Amino acid sequence: MSFKYCHGPGISPKKYLVVTDLHLGFEYDLVKKGIQIDSKFFTQQIISEIRTIVRGFNPDGIILLGDIKDSIVNTNSIEWYHIPRFLKDLANNYHVYLIPGNHDVKIESLSPSEVSIASPTGITIGDTLFLHGHTMPSRNKSAVNKIVMGHLHPILKKPDSNLNGQRVWIFLRVKKSSVFKNEEGYLDLVTMPSINRFITPSSDSRKKNNTVSLSPIIRNATKSYDYVRQALVVCLDGYVLGDERLLPFVT
Repeated sequence: MSFKYCHGPGISPKKYLVVTDLHLGFEYDLVKKGIQIDSKFFTQQIISEIRTIVRGFNPDGIILLGDIKDSIVNTNSIEWYHIPRFLKDLANNYHVYLIPGNHDVKIESLSPSEVSIASPTGITIGDTLFLHGHTMPSRNKSAVNKIVMGHLHPILKKPDSNLNGQRVWIFLRVKKSSVFKNEEGYLDLVTMPSINRFITPSSDSRKKNNTVSLSPIIRNATKSYDYVRQALVVCLDGYVLGDERLLPFVT
């Protein structure tokens, strides 16, 4: 996702590239289960793709929305090797903001000092809040009019669609009070797909066939039909696939 923001009158707008849910090192568990693959192949592919995107966009800053690593409790050997080098490479050329996700336990030990590590409650640029999505935003962020999050890595699960199994975006316009109690007006919620094309939604999401259960933000925002003013499901190339009627098919 690209994002532009003007920091003041007479100042050229800055460009930010927003990336979420890399899950670098996820193939480590596959190798442990006896699946015969190159133990670093997928991580190398993802890093190469991100570098290509960054070079093509040439942003002023990069916002990583969390789940940089895949393991939760520990740090596996693929993560130890690749993540510090990857973050160092980005930080040598761009200002990198890292917002920890639920998988990013001890991410500080893998991050060079040049990377700005934010609170899991996110960072605000202009009227937009960027966060991973596994925690609720703090009350002092309530002035924002848009939230951009990851965490869910939504995928279309509709067998009769040519895009079945493809990554999608979810755009919601909801009552602001559903996220920030007692606030008036509406808020835009943007859920980004994972940059990692090799992963799927979590097993919890597949069991319940519903992304709502995985994020307290989305759960609160969609608790009542009265909260949602508009919903759109959009594929990677920007084509609108459907409205709120398609949400049950997004997992």
